[in-house]
Amino acid sequence: MVSPTNTSGMKTAEPVSVDLRELKRLRTEQRLIEVAIKLFVERGFEQTTLQQIAETAEIAPRTIFHHFSTKEELVAAWQDQVRSDLCAVVAEQPTQSGPLGVLEAAVMAVLMPRGEEHAVVTKLIERTPALRSRDELKNGDLERTLSTGLWTRFGGKITEIEADLCASVAIATLGIARRLWLADGGRSDPIPYGQKVFALLKSGVLSAGR
Repeated sequence: MVSPTNTSGMKTAEPVSVDLRELKRLRTEQRLIEVAIKLFVERGFEQTTLQQIAETAEIAPRTIFHHFSTKEELVAAWQDQVRSDLCAVVAEQPTQSGPLGVLEAAVMAVLMPRGEEHAVVTKLIERTPALRSRDELKNGDLERTLSTGLWTRFGGKITEIEADLCASVAIATLGIARRLWLADGGRSDPIPYGQKVFALLKSGVLSAGR
């Protein structure tokens, strides 16, 4: 590609396609989210302030309010990232294990590295009505996105109804695993609870005669 020239015949720089201000904003928000969740894990949600988050992230305390006005917003942003990563990983999974196998593998791949963070966020959601309501609404969006991702990933080998059903069941499975984990005190690793419920589901227990 030939660079454009000005009237003097000299080459001029091509326009920058990336909005640098937007890139800086995204990087700052990512840094704040990572630091916030780390501090929530180490110190507890109530014991952590927005000022501490800003200082640890080496950002001016007043700057944080240009991005997040509450700690709950930081938690919600972390959840959005997890959901986005989950949908991306679904698109990369091999299909041999079937739709439910794909969803389970994606869930474990995304949540296992975040086990401790996920445990803290789960407890926080459970005792914060605003976060719990938002979580329920976002799960509806996630269900639809996962269904579309599954249908696309399997290239027409499953129907849209089957994709919808699998996505819905997967979201419900995670909800059941969360309840079981919290009922046991929520002190251990939450991942095995999800694995247990997925295994039970895939065993065909729902269709087995009694």
